[in-house]
Amino acid sequence: MQIRVLFASIVAATLAVPIPVTTKATGSLPASQTPARPIALPDTPAGRCAAAYLKAFSAGDDEMRAFIREARSPAYIAANPVESQVKFYRAARESSGTLVVDRFSAVSDFEIIVVVRMALRPESALGIRFRVQSTAPHYLEVLQLNPAPLDPRFDAVVIDAATLGRTIDALAALVRKAYVTPQMGEELAGLIVANRTSGRYADITNGVLLAARLTADLRARAQDLHLGVFFGPLPGRTSPRPGPAGAVGSAAIPEARILDGNIGYIRLNRLEPRDQAQPAIAKAMAAVRPGSALVFDLRSCMGGDPQTVELVAGYLFDTRVVLGTRHSRLHKEVREFRSENVGRNARFDADKPVYVLTSRRTGSGCEMFAGALQDLKRAVLVGETTGGAGHAAMDMAVTDLFWVRMPYAMVLSPVSKRGWERTGVSPDIQVPEDGALDAAVQDARKRLASKGRSTL
Repeated sequence: MQIRVLFASIVAATLAVPIPVTTKATGSLPASQTPARPIALPDTPAGRCAAAYLKAFSAGDDEMRAFIREARSPAYIAANPVESQVKFYRAARESSGTLVVDRFSAVSDFEIIVVVRMALRPESALGIRFRVQSTAPHYLEVLQLNPAPLDPRFDAVVIDAATLGRTIDALAALVRKAYVTPQMGEELAGLIVANRTSGRYADITNGVLLAARLTADLRARAQDLHLGVFFGPLPGRTSPRPGPAGAVGSAAIPEARILDGNIGYIRLNRLEPRDQAQPAIAKAMAAVRPGSALVFDLRSCMGGDPQTVELVAGYLFDTRVVLGTRHSRLHKEVREFRSENVGRNARFDADKPVYVLTSRRTGSGCEMFAGALQDLKRAVLVGETTGGAGHAAMDMAVTDLFWVRMPYAMVLSPVSKRGWERTGVSPDIQVPEDGALDAAVQDARKRLASKGRSTL
């Protein structure tokens, strides 16, 4: 389904370090400046669609619902129900906040790339590619998101034949060497080399468009939600963000409280880097520790740091346990992920029931957390089968203009010895995501009552 492709883009944007995006617009700004006034998008089919999307995204569910019904074709909506899309954009909005246009690249009347600032992640930005049908009613055909810092240094870059050749050769060599499975690595390399020979990329002079086309081709063959090609230099590691990101009530951990019935509830939207997340995780776990049961809501959690998985799991086990094993073809090594040693007085008692809520948006490190607790019989999973982004990925330079997020290892359960790539993690209690919290609370109350524990 097309919404799965969008999920892959969001996962990449969620986990990625920001990169530059090219533009030829007159509205391009130095990275240190902010727009003095709102930037108007062009009055073209693509520009109008992009403006309507950005307005609806920032406004809320009702506006996004109306946008989808007008901008998407009946066939797309039949395959991707409106309410499913609305939930998806709600999760993205909770992670990014409102969006403000910084600059744009009008590729044609029917295609535009818009770079936007994210209110909740001010140190980075997002590049959004819109392509609409060339004939009325100009339905939205492509909506692709990539991380994009506010850096115009690559504005003037034009992809010529020599640059294309170097890029394809270097990328093919990398996927042959590093992709998690050798056979698929060979297939992916052969695919992009054949596509170059056939002229599939010959008409592309824009770096963002070439990266998008390569990503689409590679993902279509590998069906790997972590695999992606990006325009710009290899990103460096960034320092943890100060302030609200490390607090309960932030975009990463919006809620931690006790529900009616003395059931703890923590909503995790993103697994921030371990050191940055630690203060908020400690506060959240302290808030729910008095509860008779605990619910982790991962329905909008698209991924994050596996070391944060180790941290959170440490509050749920009396001893250190193996949560998963990472098998790296590139490094020829196996790395165990283990729950941290959290002080006894901080732990959530091991005999109290734990639940994890999942949806199709639950991805990557959040799937690892859910699957590990399920396999180790520490939690009951409630909701929908997760997204299936099970490979570990690392950022690798392709050339000085492109880099790739390369899936280089698979993470396997210590119990089943299987991963969740493409298949996802299946819940123990399968219900639509909207009913997952109610189903978990009802089951918790029954279990607590059977043990003679009060839920008052």
